Amino acid sequence: LEILDVSNPGNWSKVGEINLLGPVLDVSVLADYAYTVNGYQLHIIDVRNPSNFVEVSSFPKNADSSHIGVETDGNFAYLNLWTGIQIVNVSDAFHPEELSSTMLSDESGFNGIFDIAISNGHLYAVMEDQNLRVIDVAEPNQPEMISSIPIQLFGYGQIIMANEYGYLVSGGCNEKECLGSLQIINFTDPFAPNLVTTLNIPGAKDVVLNDQYAYIISELCYHTYSSCSSELWVVDIDNPMHPRQVGALTVLESYQKIAIGDKFAVLGGDRGL
Repeated sequence: LEILDVSNPGNWSKVGEINLLGPVLDVSVLADYAYTVNGYQLHIIDVRNPSNFVEVSSFPKNADSSHIGVETDGNFAYLNLWTGIQIVNVSDAFHPEELSSTMLSDESGFNGIFDIAISNGHLYAVMEDQNLRVIDVAEPNQPEMISSIPIQLFGYGQIIMANEYGYLVSGGCNEKECLGSLQIINFTDPFAPNLVTTLNIPGAKDVVLNDQYAYIISELCYHTYSSCSSELWVVDIDNPMHPRQVGALTVLESYQKIAIGDKFAVLGGDRGL
């Protein structure tokens, strides 16, 4: 896990790092701690001093999977184990404690969880079986699935929540074309979510929100994947029922992840940032 000083966008510098067993597959930062997951464990790392990371504890996961992620909210960490969700109490960073675990996929491991998001006591899980499931986690020791809505996926789906709306992107390419979309889902009533609108975005891979805009990175690979590029879409979502593209940038490299700061976007891919 590395921390980079990007205050000067033209001259980045690494200010700290910590080596962990196995590759870091996902990270979530909350207050003074970073929560990272690899194939076997949740690691809790004190990041108050960027030049001197300190791991304060680790916690075994319920499953060994390369399809995992972590989200944090308040005193809890929610681990996406592909087959289900594990909820860990991290209010005491030195002594994390499992509260519950719930299975969402079938026993074979098919139709697993692509991505999760947490908002207002609910967990939203994007499933490989083309459904998005809503789990009530207001009582973390007794999570309960309360609804499901069909979605259209063109590959791995990524979701982010804001103001009772879910913004879901998914995209992929075959030898002839790239398909993908931004789907906006209204969760005002989590027991009866409804799809508000869909905006076609070929190759859509990741989405972040900033003010009234959604920033979406798409990966476009044609001709048997021998030629790849990316597009950065800027979509005005001030009216979620009528999103509109207001900007675009083509990048002659392949990127699948995006982060937004005050003035700059950072793109990530197999070749780096």
